[in-house]
Amino acid sequence: MGMQVAKFEDIQHLIKTGDQLLVGTYTNPSKPLMRLLSRLINKNTDSDQSHAAPIVSMSMVPTELDYYEYVLWDQVQDKSNLLFCPEALWPTMKWSLMEHSIDHWEDVWVLPLRRDLYDRLDHIAYTNWLFDVCKEKVPYDIMNLIIYWLGKVPPEDLEKLYCSETCGAALKKGGVYDGTTSLTPAQVGQISIYDDDYYYIGVGTPKKIKGYNSGILSMSARPTCMSREDIRCYKAYVRLAKRISKLCGDKDG
Repeated sequence: MGMQVAKFEDIQHLIKTGDQLLVGTYTNPSKPLMRLLSRLINKNTDSDQSHAAPIVSMSMVPTELDYYEYVLWDQVQDKSNLLFCPEALWPTMKWSLMEHSIDHWEDVWVLPLRRDLYDRLDHIAYTNWLFDVCKEKVPYDIMNLIIYWLGKVPPEDLEKLYCSETCGAALKKGGVYDGTTSLTPAQVGQISIYDDDYYYIGVGTPKKIKGYNSGILSMSARPTCMSREDIRCYKAYVRLAKRISKLCGDKDG
């Protein structure tokens, strides 16, 4: 019972629509800003999780829907069990292969939706909403991320999305969760909707999720204590993000 350590290829056949993905610190040295952001989220939420994404199993999607026209099939080697993670990443939502989503993250967890909730899950509503926000390229909600860093809980607003907000909204659309969508990555693992067992499939030292499946959201929204170097990098990132937003026509970014 509890956390099981496994390899992705060994549990791939067990992963289903409605399960959730959590990851820890970003490790790709070629993307220092991503590494900085993940560290800041870890620090601010007092957790090992810095990113979250809902999981969609394409093997459970009716073929009459138009997802298949959107998915890049040339990316897919094994089509027997297609797993995707619609992710809120800068600058917009993207429809990612799960095996690509877990690259460059040291710690990775898969949280299986409880069986009775899986049976109740509205698969079409859950998947349709995720597909639509990816196809429409809904912008990344960097301003709500900043609100978290300032020590406040952001309002619920799905016109823009950040990672764990996407998880909460998808589960809500699927009818298996009725709480707030303004979740941190750590809180995605704390809402009480999962099996008792969950999986650690990372390459680092296995870490348990604090408060897993407890229904108690440990929201320590507090100003992040950043070093001067962190602040300098963060301000540079925000300036760059706003500039890119304007170039992309996102006037509110």
